[in-house]
Parts: sequence; structure tokens; C-alpha cells
Amino acid sequence: MTTPKFALDVVLPPQTGQTQALHDFVASGRAIVLNEPGTLHWFGFKADAQTDGTPAYFGIFDTFASSDGRAAHLSGDVAKALLANAPTLLNGGPQIAPVDVIGQQIAPKVQQGSPLTVGLRVILTAKPDKAGALKNVLLEGAASAQQQTEETTAAYWSSFQKDETAFGIIALFYDEEDRSKHLSAAAADQLSSKLDGLLVGAPETHTFTVIATKV
Repeated sequence: MTTPKFALDVVLPPQTGQTQALHDFVASGRAIVLNEPGTLHWFGFKADAQTDGTPAYFGIFDTFASSDGRAAHLSGDVAKALLANAPTLLNGGPQIAPVDVIGQQIAPKVQQGSPLTVGLRVILTAKPDKAGALKNVLLEGAASAQQQTEETTAAYWSSFQKDETAFGIIALFYDEEDRSKHLSAAAADQLSSKLDGLLVGAPETHTFTVIATKV
């Protein structure tokens, strides 16, 4: 399996009254990226309104083996359609963040076609002098995720770095029960304890429903 090194973390805030239309637009992207050999993984989702006041939004996370693959995707049909429809569908423009993949794990059942239905998007902001330590924690988290059984970890887990202090995690699960198990598992507690003293504020954890995938 080709290892992803690059990714895009995309946030799409819906225009009032355009939620279903934006949902359908995100779903339609799958048919296009299936014909993009440089796009390794692609996940379209709808994030729930969060308890911290963050309104519901749509998102896309996709990965690439090379910067050329990412550039080809950004100049491809999905991006063109997104920019063309943004004035109608989005509240403001799309928030497209090129990021570097730190680590990834993917369960064999996912590659065999088992559907992913829910997920987590976690945003982490490192203290300026703790970015290196946070990156190491996320590297260790990827290694730990590869060793966990499917009952205690995500079916898909990827950590990434956006800039010097901005990091994130995308995790996807077969169902809500698996997501709840993951959040209460010992590995999640260990990761949380390792973050103590490294972050500016608390992690932002957003739950979401999967719309469509390419794995």
C-alpha cells in the first residue's frame, strides 16, 4: 500500500438553506476522485454542531503520496466544481488547508470494502516551544494505533501538521459503538495524558457523519 505523505483538510461552511445541496455536492465528489490515481484516500463528511458553539459544517480530508498528486487534485474537476459552486453553496469561501501527514493506520477490513459511517476531527494547537514534542506524540499515536485491535481503535486514523503549531487527527469508524469504544479506550486516555502541557487550550474534537469515501 502506498504511504500518504501529503493531505488536504477542507472545511465547507454551508450557506443558509443550502445544507442538502452541499451534502449532495460532497457526495458527488466520490465519482470524480475514483478516477484520480494520485488521490489515495478521500473522505467527505458532515460535522455536527459542536458543544463549543461551532456550527455544523461539511468537510473533506484526502491524502496523496506526492505533492504533485495533491497539485493535480487541486487543479482537477472537484476543485473546479467547488469554486464554481462556492458562491451559492458556501457561507464564505472553502477553507482548504494543505497539510503534511505525520502517521496513518488503516484496518484491512476497510480496504476490503467495510463501510465507514462516523468519525472524529481533532484540532490541536501546540505551544510554540512544544511543537516538536507534539509531533512526536502523534507519531507514537500512529504506531500505537497500528498495534491496537479493531475493537479499541479507529478503522482509519491519520495525524497531520498544518503549520508550525497547528496539528490535527482524523479518525473514522464503522459505527457509533466503535467510536464510543475508541473514546473510552485506554489508548485514548494515554494519548490525552501525553498532551498535557503541550497545547494552547484544549483539543477541539468535532464529531461527524461520513457521506462518501475512497479508500
